[in-house]
Amino acid sequence: MSLRPTLALALAVLSLAPAAARADKLDKEDKKWLDEVKPLMLPDEEKTFRDLKDKADRLEFQKIFWARRDPDLDTTENEYQAT
Repeated sequence: MSLRPTLALALAVLSLAPAAARADKLDKEDKKWLDEVKPLMLPDEEKTFRDLKDKADRLEFQKIFWARRDPDLDTTENEYQAT
């Protein structure tokens, strides 16, 4: 086996490691929220949420997530979130 394919494979594996490490950085609260909304969440949204590094950014994401699903913006309560 030549060195070039081995090096390419090693670089490919290492490039995936940061994404896996980021996913592990979610705290218990974020993991719980993600598990609760997963049936409602689009794959792109889950990836975006997992890629967020800052707790404040994840909280803002959650607000936006529910706002996008609010059936009546004129009410004070998000009826979709309440159910």
